[in-house]
Amino acid sequence: MKLVVSAELIYRKPNRIGRVPVSADPLSQIIACVGRKNIAAVTNYDEAAFQGISEKSVEALYNRVKQIDSTLPVFMVHAPILTDKPQFANTGHVDRYLEAVKRYSRYADVVGFDVYPVPSLISKAATPTSRLAVVGPDQAIAQYTAWVKANIPDKKTLIVLQGFAYTDLYAPEFVQKNVPAPLRAIIKPPSRNEIDSMVAQAKAAGVGVIIWWGQASLNSTEDAPWPDILRSARRHAD
Repeated sequence: MKLVVSAELIYRKPNRIGRVPVSADPLSQIIACVGRKNIAAVTNYDEAAFQGISEKSVEALYNRVKQIDSTLPVFMVHAPILTDKPQFANTGHVDRYLEAVKRYSRYADVVGFDVYPVPSLISKAATPTSRLAVVGPDQAIAQYTAWVKANIPDKKTLIVLQGFAYTDLYAPEFVQKNVPAPLRAIIKPPSRNEIDSMVAQAKAAGVGVIIWWGQASLNSTEDAPWPDILRSARRHAD
């Protein structure tokens, strides 16, 4: 087991990156504390192109990590195309976003998207190639990874998969009060088959890093989809 350092947490103010000597840098201190061999990677700012974080900031973070340890891989996770967001109001907006994704990805070593497509009615997740048509879990991962491979070919590829149900992200009292019962009935975590399908799509595309997000919102390790995530990880392990 190794640590993936969220640089967003230690470099909260991009304009202050590099203001202290390398020896006093938070990343240097983490390396000194846990040991370089126990750190797998550092993440650049999360969903930077979507969140409006400047390209200059992601460049500064990348350069600082490489200044401290050139062998540390930098991950970059991009936001998916969500058809209910104003940033993706039309295909022109999508095209501009994808161009930004390509530019920002220069400041990482491993690049991909976080994609949470279950259920499609709630996720509203399109893909770079679906032209704003919502795509389900049986195809979404393959389409995102294919786009990354074709458009950012000089980088290794990652994918962040769905380890939660959308209702897990809110307090039960809030869900009960604000989400109608018929809608709650269809909001489920990815099923065993959906998890296997998404992992198989990623593996078939040659994705080097698979990350799961959202399982910290579960109440226990027995809650779905965590047991099926562990099962699939063991099944598909190299």
